[in-house]
Amino acid sequence: CVYKNNSSCPGRFNQIKFKSSLFHIHHWLIHLLLLPFSYFIKNNKLKYFYIGIQLGGIFHGIFTYKDWYIILK
Repeated sequence: CVYKNNSSCPGRFNQIKFKSSLFHIHHWLIHLLLLPFSYFIKNNKLKYFYIGIQLGGIFHGIFTYKDWYIILK
């Protein structure tokens, strides 16, 4: 992750370093993991809102970034 002025990203909370490998948890993957929890929401209005937020995060992450499929570096 590099900004336009070539400074590195200040936060890397979604990256796990293990020896020489870097495991990058993209935000679309986080939304994909949270999606099944919509089954447990009882209120119908909140349930569909939650599903919409999660699906939007998945689509945004996949269709916006060119490296969306690179998880292990």
